[in-house]
Amino acid sequence: MVDLTKYMKKELELVKPSEILAFAQYSSKIPDITKFTVGEPDFNTPEHIKEAAIAGVKANHSHYAPSNGTLGLRKAAANFLKERYGLKYNPENEVIVTNGATEAIYTALTSVLNPGDKVVVPTPIFPLYIADALLVGAEPILVDTSKNGFKLSADMLKEVLDEHGDVLLRVLDDILHHVSHYHVHGYVLHLHDDVYGLHAYDCDDAHAHHECESAHADVLKLHQHEYL
Repeated sequence: MVDLTKYMKKELELVKPSEILAFAQYSSKIPDITKFTVGEPDFNTPEHIKEAAIAGVKANHSHYAPSNGTLGLRKAAANFLKERYGLKYNPENEVIVTNGATEAIYTALTSVLNPGDKVVVPTPIFPLYIADALLVGAEPILVDTSKNGFKLSADMLKEVLDEHGDVLLRVLDDILHHVSHYHVHGYVLHLHDDVYGLHAYDCDDAHAHHECESAHADVLKLHQHEYL
């Protein structure tokens, strides 16, 4: 039998099986558990989203869309970023839509990284950042943030940049948490992952309750926008 592995991309040997998925399968065996493993909410798809999907199929919006997403959806995304974070992006040429975060991460990293480039990755983090960087021959520089509230501080960034001055990209997992006040010599790209930006885990105190209500309203606006 031919060993096909010797004809595969060599960097694949550096990519290990996902421990997140393995732990998710293990924890799924525990009755009535709420999982914080694979980024999936503990409720089913809301009815208004189901109805919108069904309406789209009935209206024959089921053919190939533009590769960067329909203009209506890109406008909704741009409007969401503007209202939620005060960020202004042109939906015509500065917003793209992907099939989930996995494609977004892969597209972003493979678009900018070349073999030998260095990437600052705060850990713990979604493992695909490390795997995708390795696949293109880049060097992930892992920074343990567990003792700093899981945030990459300016001092931590300064330390790693002083040691690895030719960093091309840094990954941040919170769009509202900036370390940009630390002056970087040269050009460093920033990749913000805000997939959990609207998740609220504690709505007991007044500030958290306000954030919960605000996040819920933002989600409704995004879902109810005319995409097609």
